Amino acid sequence: MVIRKPIKRARSLFSDIVKGDDPEYANKVELTSTNVNSTSVIDKSKSDTQYLNQKAPKKIQIQQNQQKNGKLNKKKTKILPKLDMTQYRAVSLKHLIFGGKQSSLKKFCVAGSDQKIGIDWGQFKGDVLEALDVVFNAIGDSIYTRYDDYRANATYITLDNLEDAAKLMSKTLTYDDQKIDLYQTVKIEEDIMTVNIPNFKEISIIKMIELVTKQLKPLGEIKDISALCNKYRNEYIPYGMKVLLRKNTIDTELPLFLDHEDGRINIFYRGCKEACSYC
Repeated sequence: MVIRKPIKRARSLFSDIVKGDDPEYANKVELTSTNVNSTSVIDKSKSDTQYLNQKAPKKIQIQQNQQKNGKLNKKKTKILPKLDMTQYRAVSLKHLIFGGKQSSLKKFCVAGSDQKIGIDWGQFKGDVLEALDVVFNAIGDSIYTRYDDYRANATYITLDNLEDAAKLMSKTLTYDDQKIDLYQTVKIEEDIMTVNIPNFKEISIIKMIELVTKQLKPLGEIKDISALCNKYRNEYIPYGMKVLLRKNTIDTELPLFLDHEDGRINIFYRGCKEACSYC
């Protein structure tokens, strides 16, 4: 009979553990460090995923905004551009009331006369000074006085005699391939009113002139009537009509509107004074 001796388990001393000789302790430490590292990796991956998830909606939002902006830009291209007002000029329509040929427009101004000629700056697209030089050069050797009115946005030329003024008005002057419009002036008088009709888009230009003739002519003498017309065709825009009216008496009252079949058109007026910036 064989008697086996019991196997004694090796005891781990504290000194062995400190030295790192205990295999069981080493395995536990390795497992613990592995678990810590694995959890840190998992946490990092989670944080990365959360970061990406946070960033993703912003990218989508940016893309959606870009698409919306693209659609808006496409819509904007369909909108008609604003009118180029340099293609329009104020013309006299007095001949439509009294008959005859169309005459050149005259505007009332302080010390106005046939010798005083006005040039509106608004008709020029480019350099105003260059355009004015075209007019000055056309005067030649004649003596004249120049005055720049910054309130009225116009330059006035006063020539020494009627002959020189008529000569200048008869010339066709161009700047930047466009005709330069000149107008003569008339002296301001106390009983003359400037009637402004800012908007008449509800009716045609001919109908508007008929209303003016019917409702304003009995109150005084219509000296002139003007509207904005295209330089190259008979196209009028329904804004900025002006009527120069000499009232029957100083006390004559004008209406606040003109009546027509479909409604009313507001009118505005004031007495011509020396401080008037209309001319």
